[in-house]
Amino acid sequence: MLGVSLTEITLTDYEFDPEEDVLGGWGHDLTGSLLGHDVTGYTARAVGSADAVVDHALRFVCEGLDHRSPEVRAAIRVRVGEPATTVAVMRTVWRALLDPEPCDAGAHPGMSSEAAKVFCTTALRDVVRQAASLCGGAGYAGADGPLGRHYRDALALLIVGAPNDVLLSRIGERELGPSAGAGPLPG
Repeated sequence: MLGVSLTEITLTDYEFDPEEDVLGGWGHDLTGSLLGHDVTGYTARAVGSADAVVDHALRFVCEGLDHRSPEVRAAIRVRVGEPATTVAVMRTVWRALLDPEPCDAGAHPGMSSEAAKVFCTTALRDVVRQAASLCGGAGYAGADGPLGRHYRDALALLIVGAPNDVLLSRIGERELGPSAGAGPLPG
């Protein structure tokens, strides 16, 4: 996320004819297209970051594994299995997002970009926490440590683009229907 830059664009002396000059063409919601692409990009970042986090944790753990007791090695294997499993599921979600058509009837129900972003960014946060547990202070401490950077990115990915709470609200509205809960709030 440190490499992301935002800028404002100002157009001066530009004439806009709403009858002729429509970005994307009439009947095309460009905002939806841009948002979908944006959310998909954040999903890809989460999966890539999770891969890097697990690779870092594995290298760190493997360096000292031979010096541990058999009981500790067994516990570490279990703790390594947790983020490895989560990342495997994240990759599956990513593939489902890229291929909205199931391979076989019923193979997967298609993945919305909103659901993929919410799942993968939340899972990344969990993967970083699990990796920090494996690495301890030596693997996490320090402003320039890779896990610290990935953790900051994981927290940012929850709110950038479209915040996960907004996406969850959209998903909930689709599930319940737009009129569900439209009445006045109790109280």
